Amino acid sequence: TGKAELLRLILSAGNMDFEDIRVKKEDWPALKPTAPFGQLPTMEYDGEIYAQTNAMAKFLAKKAGLAGNDDLEQLKMDMFMEFMNDIFSKLMGVYAKSESDKDAAGKKLFEEELPAMLKTLETHL
Repeated sequence: TGKAELLRLILSAGNMDFEDIRVKKEDWPALKPTAPFGQLPTMEYDGEIYAQTNAMAKFLAKKAGLAGNDDLEQLKMDMFMEFMNDIFSKLMGVYAKSESDKDAAGKKLFEEELPAMLKTLETHL
């Protein structure tokens, strides 16, 4: 489900109404020129189109009442969000590998790297 899943989770947790539009791979080339920075996900809000997952997530979390109550709480949430981006980058790194390298990279990620990262996250939570 990609990076847009974070936005869907925030919207759902905040009981916010939204239209979940998923772009098919074959439809993307025609839509790409209309997207800020030429990438997904995007979000329409008050007739404007916005991009960049973390920026949208912070905005939506605030609108949904899920953002920190003060600057320190917001810093902690941003810290966890960035760590989750690190995890997502590792997942995408495996996805981007050639078919011949994907199995070994995936095995290393899921048996070594990801458990260690999740343990670190759990310790902080």
